[in-house]
Amino acid sequence: MQNEITHPIYAPSTMDKADGVAWVAVDKTSPLVMYPFTFMDLTDNEVRLKTLYTSICHSDLATIREDWGKCNYPCCPGHEIIGEITKIGAKVTNVKVGDIVGVSPIRYSDNTCDYCLSEATNLCNDREFLYGTYFGGYSSHMQIDENWVFHIPQGMDITTMPPLLCAGVTTYAPAKRYQKIGASCAVIGIRGLGHLAVQYANKLGKNLIYQRHGSNRFYHKNKELR
Repeated sequence: MQNEITHPIYAPSTMDKADGVAWVAVDKTSPLVMYPFTFMDLTDNEVRLKTLYTSICHSDLATIREDWGKCNYPCCPGHEIIGEITKIGAKVTNVKVGDIVGVSPIRYSDNTCDYCLSEATNLCNDREFLYGTYFGGYSSHMQIDENWVFHIPQGMDITTMPPLLCAGVTTYAPAKRYQKIGASCAVIGIRGLGHLAVQYANKLGKNLIYQRHGSNRFYHKNKELR
C-alpha cells in the first residue's frame, strides 16, 4: 500500500533510505498506513523538528473522517506535539538545534496582516494549518515556521504536556482574557476541555458554576444548585 501513495509535498521513499516516517490516512475509513518520505527543502524561516510526543485529539478523527469538510488525502494528522529542533533555517533566531518546543496547529502566517498585528494570527487569511497539505504529529519529523513553535520551560513533564497545546490553550485563553477575581464562570460539560476549564477558573479565582456531562443539573462548590 505505501508504495502506491504519493504526497504532493513529501516525496515517497523506501524504509532503508527514508528521512522520516509518517502515519497517513488514505481515506475516511481505512486504518492509517506507514509512509516513508524524503524531507522537503528548509526555508530560511523554518525549523525541522523530531516528534517526541503527540496526543490524539477528536479533531484528528474529525479531519480524517471529513466531518468538517473535504480532507486532502493522504493526510497525516496530529496537532498536540512536543518536539526537538534538529535543524534551523538561515534566518531563524527564536530557537536553536536541541531545543525542546511545543508546536502550534498552525505552521505559517504572514505576520503582516491586521489579524497578525493584533495578536489574532489564528485568523490570518494566509495561514497554513499543520496538517492537511503538510504533515502533523503522527510523523517522525515535521517542518514549521519558527514563529509557530515555542520553548518548553525546563522541569516540565513533556510526556503529559501535548493535550495542553490544544484543549489547554482553548480553555485557558478565554479564562485569562476575561479574568476578574470573583467573577462568575460557567462551564458546560466536564469532559476533555471542561475539566481543564474548571481547574483554570479555580486557580484564577473565579466564582465557578459548572454542569457535569450528560446532566441537566448545575453545581457550585460541589453542591447542586436548585
